[in-house]
Amino acid sequence: MHRVLIPVDGSETALRAATRFAALAPQLQKTEVLLLNVQSPIAMNERIINGRPSELQHLEAPWREAAWKLFASTRKVLDEAGIAHTEHVEFGDPAAAIADFSQKHHCDQIVMGTHGLGAIGQMVMGSVATKVLHLAAMPVMLVR
Repeated sequence: MHRVLIPVDGSETALRAATRFAALAPQLQKTEVLLLNVQSPIAMNERIINGRPSELQHLEAPWREAAWKLFASTRKVLDEAGIAHTEHVEFGDPAAAIADFSQKHHCDQIVMGTHGLGAIGQMVMGSVATKVLHLAAMPVMLVR
């Protein structure tokens, strides 16, 4: 089974990547799609309440709920194309989390959108897509 990771951040470019993949999917045999949203890590000072470690799940709950809402458009595209998928939320640096998740879940490919900043924009601002290209151990398809 071909396992594909599609990072979702709620942007138009992420939706375009999912839409492009959905158009290509009929050509692939048995494909499993994993959708991933990466939220910013919870600051250490927020993790400690009354001098003791708090329940991290309780602190993450609002962020996870927000992430589930970001999947809505992508979920609709994949559902309409009849593509089975699962949704996942991670916390941390987006590029590192995407690369780590793809390896832990034995993905064969990453399909993600890029904002198309160009070389100068990437040098100044950096790019999650560029970082994923360097960190990932599998093919990465970038969709503009």
